[in-house]
Amino acid sequence: MSPLHRRHFLLGSLAVGACGLTPRADAAAPDCGLSVPTGAGPFYPGEALRARSDLILSGPTAGDKQPAVATADAGAVGAIIELSGVVRGPDCQPLADAAVEIWQADAAGRYKHDRAGQQDALDPHFGYFGCVRSDAHGRYRFRTIVPKRYRFAGVLRAPHIHFRVAHRDHGALITEMYFAGPEHDAARARDRVFQGRAAAREQLIIAPSPAPSAVAATPRYQFDLALTG
Repeated sequence: MSPLHRRHFLLGSLAVGACGLTPRADAAAPDCGLSVPTGAGPFYPGEALRARSDLILSGPTAGDKQPAVATADAGAVGAIIELSGVVRGPDCQPLADAAVEIWQADAAGRYKHDRAGQQDALDPHFGYFGCVRSDAHGRYRFRTIVPKRYRFAGVLRAPHIHFRVAHRDHGALITEMYFAGPEHDAARARDRVFQGRAAAREQLIIAPSPAPSAVAATPRYQFDLALTG
């Protein structure tokens, strides 16, 4: 078992951390489907995770990694997106009070992690990781950016966002979301980690939801999560 996949099993036993809650009233109810488990990768932030749904920050994160205040007019580098979905349990019913964590690279392909290097070049207006709890209807929401592809240990990784969802009654799941679109297809074709997933890897590729109007709006991606017990 590779180190990347071994971390999936280790992290699955971690306790659920404290998370805030930011429901969205208009989240669509999806069909229930199985989520594809993946490895956590080498940059899981662990104890650094704190309650935060908006990764676009108003200023640098503090040295103690406490959450910064997020504002709508902050200057994080990258294409801002809204990321949301519904967490469901083994019975396909929406699951309330599930902890949903994300962590990702920034618009330059850098992670905020001691193992990643180049920590002096991080974007001070980007949060890199966050955590929320699902609401009474199983909904969660984050505001973040599209990460850039990067290379680590000789492996090219296509742009993706890591997820960990956990619930006291249904265990934990670690998975990833990749971006649909011609600009990302070539990177996924060269990503040995992605290509090594099971045939169900296509379920990890998400296209943006149709814009509600012709007016320019933040792209919205819906990534639903299912815990199987």
